[in-house]
Amino acid sequence: MIKKILLTTLTTVIGLILLTLTILYLYQNHWAKKRASYYPYPYQWVETLRKAGEDSILEDRTNILVIGGGQAFYLKEEIHLLEKEINSSLSKKIALTFLAHPGNGLHRTLQQIKELNYWPDVIVYLGGSNEFDEKRVILNEIKTIEENQKLFRKNSWYRTILPYVPLLSKILYKDYKLFPLWREPQNNNNSEQNQNRDDKITLRLHALLLDTFQQEYLELISLIRENKTHFISILPAIDWQRPIGRVCSFANNEDLADAQAIIFRLMENGEYKSAYREVQLLLEGPGQQNALSHFLKAELELIISNSLIEALPSYQMANVLDCAPQGTYFPFYQKLKEMNIEHDIETIDFNETVTSQLGRGKLFTKKDHPHPLFYQELALQLVRKIKENLGL
Repeated sequence: MIKKILLTTLTTVIGLILLTLTILYLYQNHWAKKRASYYPYPYQWVETLRKAGEDSILEDRTNILVIGGGQAFYLKEEIHLLEKEINSSLSKKIALTFLAHPGNGLHRTLQQIKELNYWPDVIVYLGGSNEFDEKRVILNEIKTIEENQKLFRKNSWYRTILPYVPLLSKILYKDYKLFPLWREPQNNNNSEQNQNRDDKITLRLHALLLDTFQQEYLELISLIRENKTHFISILPAIDWQRPIGRVCSFANNEDLADAQAIIFRLMENGEYKSAYREVQLLLEGPGQQNALSHFLKAELELIISNSLIEALPSYQMANVLDCAPQGTYFPFYQKLKEMNIEHDIETIDFNETVTSQLGRGKLFTKKDHPHPLFYQELALQLVRKIKENLGL
């Protein structure tokens, strides 16, 4: 009996020693090299946005901070109108600062916020229109990142435990290489994006970036709320009539291109109904995943019916199927809209303002820049929101 107990005890001790040694070996040779992270971002920051010696990325103390990409940057052109309307009848003037730049994706905006050394009264975010401007994913790592993102979304306990025990992520997530991000952005050449790549990978990349964007936005909301700052989110405008960046290779062939050339000629000759019949035939057959076919259908619907309601679904489909999207990508706009509703975020829909005028002339004066008249209207909407938030 005693021998049996001693043998069991010895076996248990040896088992525990072997388990400990195995864990130490794995940690030393595998887990120690991995980065602990709550969410499996595809990139990592290797330097701060603040330059050496800078106390803050903000020049002066500010009451209202506007962040985001190109569309937020162009809103700065209305800064005098904003300041005048906000400060009218106030004895103590309110300071307004822009930390927005053309090409800034949410990953850069979020990093700016993390590096603030004080928090303003109101933060205004207008982003989501530059999410394809900077490369931040190692393409060979897409499969592993997808699997990690799926684990994160599927298992709610990951989201519960990892904030408190981030080291567990070294065990739970598969290892992968992270794309290094620097202070100066590395532009992503959409025209080159990437002609030799299988475009089914391209659409998987779009989905991966959308999932990443969702987590970045949740993190932004959380940071702002933790610091008791008012948050106003402006949904970015979409240039529906911007030409398709690139038709996906798997959705294109010579026969489709020839049929589209015929449709273009019919449109040039004003034969819109004939052109519409041709594009319908394409979409009933081989052109269902062809972004240009959906774009042509949208343009014809707008011309024939003069109805935005009629044309908008086709414009949306064309935008979603674009293999080299520029400006605001519709799924990102949709995700922002859904999350603002879910998290009760004060929202201004800039896209709704701009899109309501579709078919009435040129709505964008240049890439990612709606007509200045829309910015003036947006500025007045923003002033009303800011005054409500600050009780002015």
